[in-house]
Amino acid sequence: MRKHGRNLPSVGDLNEAVAGLLNNGIATSDVNGITVAAGFTRITAYRSGLINPDAEACYTRFP
Repeated sequence: MRKHGRNLPSVGDLNEAVAGLLNNGIATSDVNGITVAAGFTRITAYRSGLINPDAEACYTRFP
């Protein structure tokens, strides 16, 4: 879906992404394979990236 000049994921896309984040820690690992243990932290990081797609802010908050 396109809104305000941006491509937005559909509800189904968001459901699949959240399921993947909760079921598979590898989906949230860095290049060294280190993962965030808590599912809530994974969802918070994903949500913050959707709301504010500034990569540097995300890397600062979730190293």
